[in-house]
Amino acid sequence: MIHLLSISGWGGYHISPTFTLPAAKKRILFFLGAGTSNSVTRNPVYNNTPMTVFKSIGAGYGAEGSATIAYLEIPDDWSGTYPVSGQMVTKYMMVCFGGAKRTDSYLAKHQINGTSVEATSVNVAVESRPSGLFVAVLHTLDRTNNVTNLKLLYKTSDICVGYATPSSASFTPDFTFKRGMVAYQSATFKPKPDYGSVTII
Repeated sequence: MIHLLSISGWGGYHISPTFTLPAAKKRILFFLGAGTSNSVTRNPVYNNTPMTVFKSIGAGYGAEGSATIAYLEIPDDWSGTYPVSGQMVTKYMMVCFGGAKRTDSYLAKHQINGTSVEATSVNVAVESRPSGLFVAVLHTLDRTNNVTNLKLLYKTSDICVGYATPSSASFTPDFTFKRGMVAYQSATFKPKPDYGSVTII
């Protein structure tokens, strides 16, 4: 089972903030961000190590902004406080989970780049694993949004950041909002293998 270990406040516009790793093994660290119309996330770097980035960008850097998920599998021997750099002017939070598969933890993703096509919901099924992890960032720009099946990490009228631990091989998020353009990014990750089970991930 993947579980939440630590979370920073929602902030940003910093040049080089730091984040302290919680003590645990099989950790996975996330940079979860949402940009304004004229800001987009550069590839964030943690402890001089580039994070893998999934990014949804509004068409032509338009008013629909951007949504970003970046992650890094943390070696078990890393402990302490390290800088986060390269994120430009995107607002974001750092979140650390434990119980992830040590290598190749990433499983699947879904994204919606802001376009001239307006929407009122996001509810596309993505591949998952029982007791794995689903994370999502929704940016709707002043469109009141609602979500019913995620544990919320941050929420305003235009930004929603949350996670879930799916119970099956497919997970469907359920976001609804006033009609508008959307930047959205989600990703799923594998739990560490349960060696007492016949299931092999």
